[in-house]
Amino acid sequence: MDPRTPILEITFDRETQVFELKDQVVTIGRSVDNVLEIPDPNMSRRHCVIERKDTGEVVITDCNSSNGTRVNDNLINSQELRSGDEILCGSTVLRFARSREELRRLGPRRPQLAEEEFAPDEVTRGQQDGLAHLPKTQMAVLTHERDDLRQLLEITKRLNQVHDLRRLLETIIDAAIELMAAERGFLILLSDQQMKIEIARNMDQTSIDDPALVVSTQICRQVIESGRPVLTTNATTDERFGRYKSVVGLKLRSILCVPFRIKEETFGTVYLDAGDVGAFSDRDVELLSAFSDQAAIAIENARLLHAARRRERIEQELRIASDIQRKLLPRKPPDFPGIDVYGWMHSAKEVGGDYYDFIRSPDGSRLYVCVGDVSGKGVPAGMVMASARSALRPLIERGVASTREMVVSLNRLLCEDLDQEMFLSFVLMCFARGSRTVRYTGAGQENLLIWRGRERKIDVRMTGGMALGITTRLEDRITEKEFELDEGDGVVLYTDGVTEAIDEQHEQFQLERLVKACEAHLHLPSQEALQGVLGEVLRFKGRARQRDDITLVVVKRAAEELPPPAPPRPPRPPP
Repeated sequence: MDPRTPILEITFDRETQVFELKDQVVTIGRSVDNVLEIPDPNMSRRHCVIERKDTGEVVITDCNSSNGTRVNDNLINSQELRSGDEILCGSTVLRFARSREELRRLGPRRPQLAEEEFAPDEVTRGQQDGLAHLPKTQMAVLTHERDDLRQLLEITKRLNQVHDLRRLLETIIDAAIELMAAERGFLILLSDQQMKIEIARNMDQTSIDDPALVVSTQICRQVIESGRPVLTTNATTDERFGRYKSVVGLKLRSILCVPFRIKEETFGTVYLDAGDVGAFSDRDVELLSAFSDQAAIAIENARLLHAARRRERIEQELRIASDIQRKLLPRKPPDFPGIDVYGWMHSAKEVGGDYYDFIRSPDGSRLYVCVGDVSGKGVPAGMVMASARSALRPLIERGVASTREMVVSLNRLLCEDLDQEMFLSFVLMCFARGSRTVRYTGAGQENLLIWRGRERKIDVRMTGGMALGITTRLEDRITEKEFELDEGDGVVLYTDGVTEAIDEQHEQFQLERLVKACEAHLHLPSQEALQGVLGEVLRFKGRARQRDDITLVVVKRAAEELPPPAPPRPPRPPP
């Protein structure tokens, strides 16, 4: 045990334990394929990565987790850690220290301070309105205005309690009719620059049938285009509107129409009318305009809340889709004699288009390993990935003879389902029990990196072929090939998210760096080799955003335990 090894003090579910950061790259999450697995339901499957750099820095990087990674209560993408830093992943608190001695010096972790409870400020209520010394006329005006403001305040409170957009619009127009003592009210909003009557109500809160026939849309359009309110005490004699057919035909009298505005942008109007002449005044314009501003804010808040809830539903559905996709990947490496294999995939988005699988033949004599990469990302690519998986497994179950025949059949099925803009690059390999020969068929996938253990070198071999889902005429464009793997040899499969990983200077990782990384780590067992290569990619990427799905599969040829020979048969007795 090295006393200088960095330490994580892990507090989860009221239990605390210490974890040494021995590896250069430590993946953290609730999935079993992490170096540090924590069964926290609020943590993502692959939540974050902690890297020990050669310079001595220890850097934590969030892996596009659902709930984010916080260091000292600050949401981070990537950050260098210092002793005493507290990391929040889901419901788990990780405290970082440079060594066990440093952790002891830090002392026990202090519990989070409870929020202080503050008594609300007492609102000083005036004993009197202080209006008694004013002339009666002025006092009556001020009292009326005060009552209007109180009514406006009460209505605003009522609006803020309604979050359903449809009910809010009805509440707004009913409140406007009540505030202005109007007979009818119309709430009109712009949709794709077209006016749409959303709500039309009478003073008894009943809906108006065919509202377009009983409202002056010309006045509404004028208010929306100018952004200024319109008041007329007798529309039929008002020279501004007397020429409007709707005003003349409907015999409209008092009309008050004010715009809805958010940040100086007009997106609708409130239109009120009454059969009496002079039903509205200039003071009503100011009051309804103030009401309209509050109503516009309430509408915008309801829209934002609706959009947030819709986004939350989409994000929840994406999380479910991501979990389903993860479950489609192998949960653990297969137990196959002579083969040591390990795979890893991390999507750039919640749902990715990369794919790898390990499939044993029904009789257990062959192991199939495949890697695929669907063009594009997100849900459509994830659906293609799921389709490819569900199409390939039955082909293996049916005992199709060669990898080439399987790939041709898979292409035929994908061509029926895929849009012309989508395709799948793919490679399928077959390892036979007791055989050094590896057969494979490529379909436009990245190179095979073949590790020769004796020479400690990588042999780069093109997979060849043409991507799937583009054309049904694939038979003459792909071939089955083979190579030999001795004990200690191996092969690396990868998608272009590895070689095209970009660092903070926008430089790509590229094939040359990948080959060097493989040559540095492929002497190790498959899981350790993969984590070593992945560490090289992550260190290169640094804090740059992941732009594409990353998939790596490492296969090593191990010593195969052969069954003991059968005992010799006893000699037959002479006849």
